[in-house]
Amino acid sequence: LLAVLSTRSFAGDALGPDDDRAADVTGRTSVLASAWADICSGATHIARCVPARRALTVMAANRLLFGAVTVWTVIVIRFHLDGTSGDEEAALAGLAGVALAVGVGLLGAALTAPALVRRRGPRQSAAAALSVAASGALLPAVDLRLGAYLAGWVLLGAGAQMLKITIDTVLQ
Repeated sequence: LLAVLSTRSFAGDALGPDDDRAADVTGRTSVLASAWADICSGATHIARCVPARRALTVMAANRLLFGAVTVWTVIVIRFHLDGTSGDEEAALAGLAGVALAVGVGLLGAALTAPALVRRRGPRQSAAAALSVAASGALLPAVDLRLGAYLAGWVLLGAGAQMLKITIDTVLQ
């Protein structure tokens, strides 16, 4: 709600689109046709722009692996981890702890990643983000306890968010 309210101070054309086509869009069919044209334009741009295509490929791979580690974590916490397996309430509390750990990582990355991208550039920032996420994914292999999973998810959340900020920078 605050974000929406803050846009009221923007000039009418500050958020795009950059062409005059938007002024002519009226009715549902025209809106859908305009949206489809924008999607096609974006896809064409991505197909032609190698850095954008690479960035989105890295992001897609990261999201796929993030999802796989999420499923793995749910299974391990529910069925294999000492203190949570066999106890649904403890497992749910463990998963809530994982969600909180991810949030801490996201917040940490949101505070640090922009400066990292400015100082090191997108390529080194992406490598750092993937390194942070990889270390978080490997941490539970060193110590198969809930604390290791929570620490790992702080790093996984931070790495994923650092990468997202880096990819957004490349796409902009």
